[in-house]
Amino acid sequence: MTRRQILFAAASSPLLPYLGLAASEDGRQAARWIVVDRRNSLALESARGFQAALRRTGERFEISESVPACRAELIVLPFATTLLRQQIWRLRTQLASGCSVIFESGTSFASHDEKLRQRVMWRQAFDIHADLSPSWPVGCALEYVRYHWPTDTQIRHFGEFFPVHLFGAEEIAIYRGRTVAIRQQIGRGELLFLASPLGPILAAEDHQAAELAAGMIQHSMSV
Repeated sequence: MTRRQILFAAASSPLLPYLGLAASEDGRQAARWIVVDRRNSLALESARGFQAALRRTGERFEISESVPACRAELIVLPFATTLLRQQIWRLRTQLASGCSVIFESGTSFASHDEKLRQRVMWRQAFDIHADLSPSWPVGCALEYVRYHWPTDTQIRHFGEFFPVHLFGAEEIAIYRGRTVAIRQQIGRGELLFLASPLGPILAAEDHQAAELAAGMIQHSMSV
């Protein structure tokens, strides 16, 4: 499936409902959240994919443009490109309280300066050490990310990526011999960091991607 086909499939989908932080304002405590920048078309595309994956669990979830202040069980950040420092540290607080976070980076599509800024915040908040995206020869046949957790599968790579150093984290996926997805314990919570986007492939209704995301979500809600 080509990137054009992925984008076409996403564009044909209905827009996400916007529920904001109403769940916390009226006294209800939503346990599962998708936090998406609605100004970013690729983030919306990715969010649709994760939204479909969450719906398969039968659990209630909310959509927001910011990391919730109320205690959460699971937070998904699809194609997160330019998170503000306040949002990064709110995520850190959620993790310390036992929340599971699926952090899909979209920063490879940001400006060079923003890439540098985001990498510094990742390191300070989550101890994630990532290199800048390498340049690869055009036309190379290696186009799949190999996951070995939670299932052993190959998923079409989308866009650029940041090679990630382990530093005590567990590697869960590789691309061209480099680590592109990890999971690590932070406080009482767990962070799944995806440096190669998965959501756009989910939005294109890829069966293997759907099974992979379901495994991630089920694990995250059982931690």
